[in-house]
Amino acid sequence: MATFPPQSGTVSTAMATATADAKPIGYAAKEGWVKHRTLIAQLYEERSLAEVMDFMERQHGFRATTKMYKTHIKKYGLDKKNKELEMRAIVRKQRRRAAQGKQSLFRIRGRTIDYESVIRYWKRKGISIEESIAQPRECATPEALECVTPIPSPIVAPKALAIPEWLFASIGNYYKGSFGSGTWIHTSPELACQTIKARGSSGTGIDNFLLSFLVACDLPAEKAFQEVRTILISAAARVRNILSAEHPSTLSKILRLFASLRFWQRHDIALAILRNFSALGAVVLGNEHPLPRIWTWLTLVDPHQTEEILFICLKCISDHFESLIGPMHMSTLQSRIMCIGQVYIKGDIDQAEAMLRDVSHMCEIVLGPSDIRTLQLRISLVVGYLVPRANYIEAEKIALDVVTRAQHLRSRVQSIHCCAFGLWTLGDCQCARGDLHSASPNIRAAINLRISEWGKDDGVAKIWCTKAERLQIQINPVNVPNGSRSPVGQANWTQC
Repeated sequence: MATFPPQSGTVSTAMATATADAKPIGYAAKEGWVKHRTLIAQLYEERSLAEVMDFMERQHGFRATTKMYKTHIKKYGLDKKNKELEMRAIVRKQRRRAAQGKQSLFRIRGRTIDYESVIRYWKRKGISIEESIAQPRECATPEALECVTPIPSPIVAPKALAIPEWLFASIGNYYKGSFGSGTWIHTSPELACQTIKARGSSGTGIDNFLLSFLVACDLPAEKAFQEVRTILISAAARVRNILSAEHPSTLSKILRLFASLRFWQRHDIALAILRNFSALGAVVLGNEHPLPRIWTWLTLVDPHQTEEILFICLKCISDHFESLIGPMHMSTLQSRIMCIGQVYIKGDIDQAEAMLRDVSHMCEIVLGPSDIRTLQLRISLVVGYLVPRANYIEAEKIALDVVTRAQHLRSRVQSIHCCAFGLWTLGDCQCARGDLHSASPNIRAAINLRISEWGKDDGVAKIWCTKAERLQIQINPVNVPNGSRSPVGQANWTQC
């Protein structure tokens, strides 16, 4: 039988093509890849390739070689090398935008990315968020990454009405949970409660930080807002430290600042600060943590109800302190002072003063006139009510008594604190009466006392120095390095 040779190249080429296109028997066809594309993409976001292959074969009977998977993964734009660049870009953008008080929504290839999954990604790699940000920066944002500001969902009336209830319930759970879990330390009654997350922290850090906003708000409106934005952007690390420490006084102090700024008609600044703390709080503490949720809800409250809701929030905090650590504990009394201050802001100044006098009188009877808690309340009465209402005679009398009794306090820090405020009040009253000659040494002594204990960056000392300059009082701060300690007598406060 005759045979015929094939036409040149025809059969051999066809056989080669068939061999190249052939897939092992039982392996995935094109339709299977289309059907399972979304699932494979989701699995690969969280798992290794080997885990994805094993899961797909066991759960879906989807069988493919490693090479097939890698081909399709590259086609879908899911390469792990690209993912690390995208995850790093997300944390950098989130951090930068949070420092500006902006919320962020991220999408990769059209799919919304939960920021919690980004945190888990770096945790699985054994890299902290700070370390991921510190790694070498890429020139441009990855092409597949999209970042937008989310549009807030409209709140229907029933939900809006429920916000105060959520607020109060969250505050209660937060305070009970923090003491119950041991995060907050129940100290002796004459000391404020502490946090185990920042042992030795007295809350002074947040005091100085918040005071910087009050100084900024003394500027004209436009300059004030710019200054606040600058503070928020430049001090992002400081805000993170405040949030991560979770000091027991943080929430009430932020609420008090928010209320004060609204009282001074700085509504835009108040909202900017609250949104900044909310955004950074979600990054540092997580979206489900009570603090960022409380601050977010406050931004959604009806402006006409804000003052009343802030009062109830502060009262809720004070009541929880009282039930958990007692009515005469320092933290309870400090929170009570803030709550009474909100009564002042609401416009009932006479009632606020009467309430503070009652608490002060009760402490004097129960604790004695020389107890630090009694002295703190009397300072609050003088600084917050008597001096602003021009009751200088009573204010000077109380201030002088505070300075005298403060010399005998066992705590040197508490002694300096009370003496400094007593001396400042004396000088302030003397200035108001036109006796600048008597006022000058008292004001200088008060400032030097603060600087000797807390350094030249102390927020209170800075505010006092600014006022002293306006009064043309020459201040020569003691040459003491920040954080150093010197005896009280060296500040010559006894000259009053």
